[in-house]
Amino acid sequence: MADDLELLLRSTEGEAPSSEFVASLRERVVAEAQSRPTVGSIESEGDPQVESVVRRPRWFLLAAAAAVVALIAGAVLLQLVDDGVEQVETVDEPDENSSLSTTTVTTTVIEPNQPATFIADAELLTLHNTKLPPGTYRVDAFGVPFSFTNDRLRPMRRNVTSHFIVADPSSSCCGDRDIFFMRISDFSHPSRPGDPFLLGDAWPKDDFEGWLDNVSDEVVVTNRRETTLGGLQALSADLAVNESIFGETDCWNQSESCVTVATDRLVVNVDIYFGQTKRMWVIDQGEDDPIAVVASVERRNDTDWLDTAEAFLATLAFEQ
Repeated sequence: MADDLELLLRSTEGEAPSSEFVASLRERVVAEAQSRPTVGSIESEGDPQVESVVRRPRWFLLAAAAAVVALIAGAVLLQLVDDGVEQVETVDEPDENSSLSTTTVTTTVIEPNQPATFIADAELLTLHNTKLPPGTYRVDAFGVPFSFTNDRLRPMRRNVTSHFIVADPSSSCCGDRDIFFMRISDFSHPSRPGDPFLLGDAWPKDDFEGWLDNVSDEVVVTNRRETTLGGLQALSADLAVNESIFGETDCWNQSESCVTVATDRLVVNVDIYFGQTKRMWVIDQGEDDPIAVVASVERRNDTDWLDTAEAFLATLAFEQ
């Protein structure tokens, strides 16, 4: 019997045993167990040698069966790996009495960006028309101090009492990929923004909302929203000229604008030329002149840069 089992075991090397082999082994184990007398049926009179002889065949068969089972399991596992069957991790069902018997879902809450804080001891900018290295700076150009963080070398075009201009390194000229800070003394008359600007025919400086509501179709208004800028409440909109009204040759360069939106006593203006888009924020200052912050691109296909400008302005904070 032992020789037969040994032959059968050797036949399983390198492959999974067949179902016929497993059935044959089971029959042999059962038959052997039934044909042998039990320990209780032999009068061993306490002789340990007799008991050992009687037990040995059954233990041998059980050990052989266990070995074959191990071989079967190993062969099946190898076959699964060879066949490229993906192993799937299983999770036991939670106990009914457990406090974790239900699935727990974690929701990630994305906090909104916190407004920047005014940094009073940041380096004060006193020069203009120069290159601005990375760093955090403070500007006192027109009466309301503000600070911002510059992330790269940028042209700083103006830093005077009436306005402040900082540009992107890729900017080609004023009004192209730059950010312009100024005060507003008057808006143009919304029904005639393309006419020459006359202070006696202006719109109130504290009514940007009314100007947007009443502006003629010479100006295309999009992305209008109430928001905050530098920690202060602001009204914002994207402004461009209506190109079906203005021809490219009429107002395409810096010599003559298509429309004027606002002015600071005709010293500096918010003008729009053909092809330009301006994202304009107006911050009410009560009895003082409103603050305008204007991000501009010269070509309509560069409007993605306005989002880049907003990322820069996220570091802006006015003193309060």
